[in-house]
Amino acid sequence: MESLLNTSGSIWRKWDLHIHTPESVLHSEYSGNWDLYLETLENLTDFSVIGITDYFSIEGYKKIKKFREDGRVQNIDLIIPNIELRLDKTTHRGKPINIHILFDPEIDPEDIESYFLGELEFKYQDAIYKCVRRDLIGLGEIFLNEEYSEEKALRSGMKQFKVSIEMIDKVLKKHRSKFHNKYLIVVPNSNVDGNSGLRDDSFLAVRRQIYHFSDMIFSSNPRDREFFLGETDMEKTIEQCGKIMPCIHGSDAHSFEKIGSPDDDRFTWIKSEPTFEGLKQIVHEPKSRVIIQTQNPDQKNDYDVISSISFQSDTNVFSKREIQLNPGLNTIIGGKSSGKSLLLYKIAQSISKQEIEVREKEELWRNPYTNTFIEETEFEVKWRNGSTTKNNSDEQIGKVTYIPQMYINSLSEDTANDVLQEKIISILLQNSENSTFMDEKKDELNHNKRKKTEAITNLFEYLENKNEILLDIDKIGDERSVQLEITKLEADIKEKIALSELNDDDEKYIEEKEELKSELQKDLESINFKSIYTQKAEKRLDIIYDQVNENIKQIDQIDEDLAVIFEQLRQEISESFIKAHLNMQKRLSRLDGYKVEVDEKVSLIQDLLDPLIKKAKNREEIQHLRSKLEIQKKSLTQILKKRDKLNSIDSQIESIINGLIGFEEESLRINRSILEHFNNSDYLNDIKINTKITFKDEFFEENFLSKFVRRGRMSNTFPRCDDNDVFSTDGFFIFDEENFIDKIKFLLLSILQNDESKLKKGYSKKQAIQALFENYIEVIFDLKKDNDSLSEMSPGKRGLVLIELFLNISDESHPILIDQPEDNLDNRTITTDLVKFIRDKSLNRQIIIVTHNANLVVLTDSENVIVANQDPQLIQNEHHRFEYINGALECDFNTRDNTKISSKGIRSHVCEILEGGVDAFSQREKKYGFSS
Repeated sequence: MESLLNTSGSIWRKWDLHIHTPESVLHSEYSGNWDLYLETLENLTDFSVIGITDYFSIEGYKKIKKFREDGRVQNIDLIIPNIELRLDKTTHRGKPINIHILFDPEIDPEDIESYFLGELEFKYQDAIYKCVRRDLIGLGEIFLNEEYSEEKALRSGMKQFKVSIEMIDKVLKKHRSKFHNKYLIVVPNSNVDGNSGLRDDSFLAVRRQIYHFSDMIFSSNPRDREFFLGETDMEKTIEQCGKIMPCIHGSDAHSFEKIGSPDDDRFTWIKSEPTFEGLKQIVHEPKSRVIIQTQNPDQKNDYDVISSISFQSDTNVFSKREIQLNPGLNTIIGGKSSGKSLLLYKIAQSISKQEIEVREKEELWRNPYTNTFIEETEFEVKWRNGSTTKNNSDEQIGKVTYIPQMYINSLSEDTANDVLQEKIISILLQNSENSTFMDEKKDELNHNKRKKTEAITNLFEYLENKNEILLDIDKIGDERSVQLEITKLEADIKEKIALSELNDDDEKYIEEKEELKSELQKDLESINFKSIYTQKAEKRLDIIYDQVNENIKQIDQIDEDLAVIFEQLRQEISESFIKAHLNMQKRLSRLDGYKVEVDEKVSLIQDLLDPLIKKAKNREEIQHLRSKLEIQKKSLTQILKKRDKLNSIDSQIESIINGLIGFEEESLRINRSILEHFNNSDYLNDIKINTKITFKDEFFEENFLSKFVRRGRMSNTFPRCDDNDVFSTDGFFIFDEENFIDKIKFLLLSILQNDESKLKKGYSKKQAIQALFENYIEVIFDLKKDNDSLSEMSPGKRGLVLIELFLNISDESHPILIDQPEDNLDNRTITTDLVKFIRDKSLNRQIIIVTHNANLVVLTDSENVIVANQDPQLIQNEHHRFEYINGALECDFNTRDNTKISSKGIRSHVCEILEGGVDAFSQREKKYGFSS
């Protein structure tokens, strides 16, 4: 066991526990060729442990053992003796049921022969035969009539020799001092020579008896594995077997070509150190410690697995010995101030200084190593892909998540704090689907916000135009008064003309020409209006062009291809704007041409009218009246056009207001879609995402309401707000998703309709509306478990849920480092929930935790335990103040009269250091070899 100290602990290795030898008398195809047999075993390049199998004997195992002592078959880490017996029960095909006894190689083979095989008995014709060579030959001779050899008699005797499970059990218990916890019983589940062959209901009790007696099943059938693990029907499995059981598979080799070549390449992979104690782990960890498949179960990326760590200091403070890590779960234990957290910190610091900086900035953890010698001590991390990173190097390779001591506790103290919200969101966004979804929603919200800003700008441009037009109308005069004046002037002109020398035809001609002249002047007014409008539109186009260019610049162009695409877009937009400008210039040129044409027509008409006007008496007076009439008609035309423009602007204002409300509705819809996406998630097992839409009351007060003069009730500031249930009696906005949009519209119209006196000095209506349309609604992320929301949970349970969130949501694959995740948790929660979380996650992600809790080491079935010790006096340590040893849980030994930490195995350290260590092991006494 000492040799397995300071290894990477329990790792996946390929085992074949069913390889027959040339000494296997029955069905052997080796022809006694031991040289070729040894050569074949030595050519097994990727097997760690094999089981040397013989019928009713360990002769083959004894020979292999001797060969290994002489230096042969050194490529195999461990060889286990496997004795194959036949029970006194037969299958429906008449075949006896086989049963295998695997013994601990530490047992002397002579003891197995003397105290086990030598005491198994078979009674025939009142004679007792033992399971030893001479008795088996004697039994076989009874059934041979022709001439026979000793080997033939031995083969005949083996075919006849049967034992009962009662006999096997009796012998093993009789010699408890030699065999207790040093053997495992395996029964095949084949329907030919295995327990499934007992199909008749009359053998139901016998079949169950054999399963109850056995520790493991020889079977590679996936359906058998599901049944014996209780995955098909747990109650039925317990009824049949009394427990769940692991399935293993071997080559059952009787020929050279079958050695290490099981059917369909269904290899047995066992996660343990290559010892018999390691094999015993699968009895109580039948799901996680053994699997039958072609490829190695460890499929983690090499760049996501830390292979070893080491201090690089040349002082006597830290040992430079390389600490090997396991790709699964690594637990660091030790007494107070033994260097556990220090070691975890150095790993994180060496891999990612940024991770340390992030934790420090969150202000949920105070770095205890800042400005100490620990921070500057050189440290090296090696990755399984061959990369190396050091804490004093600018180039840091790899990635890690580091959760320092008490970090989760601080994080969970207030579920509404910004850091917790940010952390929950950041963990959720580690899922690529969530990240993509949220990026899309952020883009939609930002785009929506830009549209609101643009709409508000347009709104006040139109309001400004409206005010200008109203002022112009006031300057021109009242429409009704102008119309009355026109009527009066027309009557006066008619009266004056009646007294003149003009005949009826002249008067009619004058009226026609005056009417035509009036129409032409209207056309002239229209041309002037279009020219002015086109000039304004041209200026507005320049503003829009600048905004579009600015928005394009704000888009992340993370690679050259995107930059090319956006540059091409910018050029195309620029060309389109230039083309639009040219078209507007052409329009202005055409309008100027029309204006000249109309002016010429007006002059021509005036030239035709002048001779007739000279004929009239009082022509100067008539001319004066006509001039006044022309002015009044022109004023009326201007008023009517401005009224039309005013109506158009009012329509535009109404459209913009509706658009603004629509944008606010869209913003609410986007937030609701975020809520629905996360609340319908199903990737957190029994934890549910509980998002809700809330209103930022303080921000609304500070950013919007603070701009208004507020005296007394809110209705003084916003008339009729009580009718719309907008504010509470103490002046807070009443948020309700159902009528939120209606309330925003009410406030918008109220601001537009009220005068500026409602606003504090220095603020405008535009600023107030801009503030009104800020994003005051947000999605708050909460978690629910067992119908409790995070905010309602005890600090301990809240911390547990956050740890589960860290472990379960992430689709990252880099290592995760956690310092004392058990803080503030009761032992029941640790042994049920926390243990399961960590065990499940370590299957696909390397985890390193510091813990004081035995259950987080033992019940998680930690693959690698690192024992930390600080000893300045070097009483327990060898040469350094801080020293570390590590290995698998099943690694145990105890060197007498030696106080050094390396004189004990990992199991003993766990029991001594951790409170409840013995109790934790007692729950799995069979697995770890404790005496009952």
